[in-house]
Amino acid sequence: NACGPQLKLLSEDISVKNQVAFSKGVHLIVPKIGPSDRVLTFFSKDGRLFFVLPMGNRSCIGTTDTRVASHECEVTQGDRQFILDNINSYLNDYKDLSLKDIISERCGVRTLIVEGDDEGEDWIKLTRKHKIELDHQRRSLSIVGGKITDCLNVGEEVGEAICEMLKKDYKEGVWYGEDLDKQEYLDLAKTHSLPQCFDGLSL
Repeated sequence: NACGPQLKLLSEDISVKNQVAFSKGVHLIVPKIGPSDRVLTFFSKDGRLFFVLPMGNRSCIGTTDTRVASHECEVTQGDRQFILDNINSYLNDYKDLSLKDIISERCGVRTLIVEGDDEGEDWIKLTRKHKIELDHQRRSLSIVGGKITDCLNVGEEVGEAICEMLKKDYKEGVWYGEDLDKQEYLDLAKTHSLPQCFDGLSL
């Protein structure tokens, strides 16, 4: 069960113990910002990481982090203005972006884990970590929470948990995505000595 914001739709068949809350994230697609093809990171006004992602002759900018009651949501004027205000505060050498520069927009919902009772905690403090719940009787597995940037770790944990449930040995798979050996890549990331293709990314 990796249904994200809709994971509890399967709760009649697969119980999920952890409580979840929803965070809406919005990204805007605008004309390419500057000549660089590197990923750029900043801190937004609310203290979260804020990205400029290269997309050919476009840039993807964002994101927002807004608490919502449902996974069904849409981009609001406030979302657009928050993203534009943040990126414009960093564009010293380029023209300010306005609503007319928005080519397209994306809206999604993150599933965040709430520890204990949900009392409307400070959004920024809610965990972005994931938890894996196993139901050995039904031979089912649910992934609660998590981030796409942690997908490799989530995938390994899922593989290990399934093998444990099936009483099989877990075999680590092939490392995709970089020319480096996996451990070598992770060691470089820890020391911030990343390959050239990542040298625009602030960790």
